[in-house]
Amino acid sequence: MGYLQKNPLRVDATRAFCQKLAQTPDALGQELSGIEDLEMRIAWAIVGEALHQGVSYTGVAQLVAALRCALPGNQLLRLPAPKEEAILHAMHSVPWTRHWTLEAHVLGILTSVGDWIRRRGEQWVTTIEQSDTACLWKEFGTIYFMGRNSLVRPKVLALLFRLRQPQPLGLALSIAETRLRSGYPWPLPISAGARRWLHLLGPDPVRWMESHEEPDRLRYYQKMFTGLWPGHAEAVVHGLAFFLEPHGTTPLCMEAMSGCANCPIGQMNPMGGQCPGRRI
Repeated sequence: MGYLQKNPLRVDATRAFCQKLAQTPDALGQELSGIEDLEMRIAWAIVGEALHQGVSYTGVAQLVAALRCALPGNQLLRLPAPKEEAILHAMHSVPWTRHWTLEAHVLGILTSVGDWIRRRGEQWVTTIEQSDTACLWKEFGTIYFMGRNSLVRPKVLALLFRLRQPQPLGLALSIAETRLRSGYPWPLPISAGARRWLHLLGPDPVRWMESHEEPDRLRYYQKMFTGLWPGHAEAVVHGLAFFLEPHGTTPLCMEAMSGCANCPIGQMNPMGGQCPGRRI
């Protein structure tokens, strides 16, 4: 990527940004960390990633918290399946969910996750940990709204990343990584924050993206993650997920950094550009 060599100020600032966030869990990660039972932590992680569409992780965390109140303990995994009235009541306790694109599908997602787990038996957690990324990519893709018709299945990539990330960022499951048939490493997920970085501070290859298929675009981001911080692509993926991510009245990165005055991107040399969301 020639852009990376030509823009060292932005690259260095982005790397420092990701480094500062390297041990900071996102909102969904914080919600999941409060679940003591590992089985339920994994189950709600699956639900959370399935619900992550058209809303920030902060919103997903709010919704997962509300749904957990409606389905206490391990009720998500048991029959009978959740009742629509109870789920709608819990969901609508979070105001932004009304008229949300997934509003009509939340019950189906919960039911599908519960069914997926029940069909794998009592030792389903062990089964996951003894599996690998390629197998689980196929398996998780069968869950409702996890992208079974997608060539990439971005929600499943995000779920696998969260399950394998060390604590406190993820669930630290010992899932083996399978290389792709091409020989390349298992792909890392693309967050909305990474897309914002590429558009606002990166090369913003709009025409190239529009003219290429989903797998090609995924490969482009893998090169970007590796180029921004060689040897620490996972930290780049995690850090960029915070970049201008909606979080109440201020971006999530502002809260995580305790203000733009402490943010490497917000403090870039003006000659090299500055964060579009900068507020000091």
